[in-house]
Amino acid sequence: MVVSRDGDWQTFAESSKHLVCIPDLDQALDYFNGEARFVVGRAVGLLRKQAAPELNEAIGSALELFLEEFDPESDAYASLEYEVENLESAVQHWEIVQEIEPKVLNADADTVVFSITVGAIVNFTGNFRYYVHDTVDRDEVYLGSDSKDVEQTVRLPLTVTIERNIDKEPAVERIDITPVRVVIGFGCIDPDWGPEE
Repeated sequence: MVVSRDGDWQTFAESSKHLVCIPDLDQALDYFNGEARFVVGRAVGLLRKQAAPELNEAIGSALELFLEEFDPESDAYASLEYEVENLESAVQHWEIVQEIEPKVLNADADTVVFSITVGAIVNFTGNFRYYVHDTVDRDEVYLGSDSKDVEQTVRLPLTVTIERNIDKEPAVERIDITPVRVVIGFGCIDPDWGPEE
């Protein structure tokens, strides 16, 4: 087995009777953990049916902790100069992305490690500071601040470790979230100064 995204390797493997080329490492590892796929299938099935409350809560908590340290990019425009003072986030809802199959990454006598991708609907609040440049003093003149909310779906890859033996529901040992590049589209963020007097 060859793990490569290179087109030459894929072409070479297709012409060989003894080689198979897999473009994705997770998929390659999954081939060697066939027995554990049953465990993962059961765990994910329970999760999708809302029948694994502990695992569901553990994933929700992991998402919240991840977003506390998450530093996405902001895409916004305004008629004034601005800077992002801070960005707050809150998970509204999440679910497993159906079209991306769970993959077994590792398994032993006690635990199974697998990957899933979740789509999290997140409310982002951007706090913006507005200013203009004083061409005389060459200083920044502060004009005020405002906040904007936007709801956006973010896809995040999760690596989940559970106990191999599932009783009523999976027992979670660890959840890791892989950081990805995310751009939050705030659109126009011109400040709302309120009605003119």
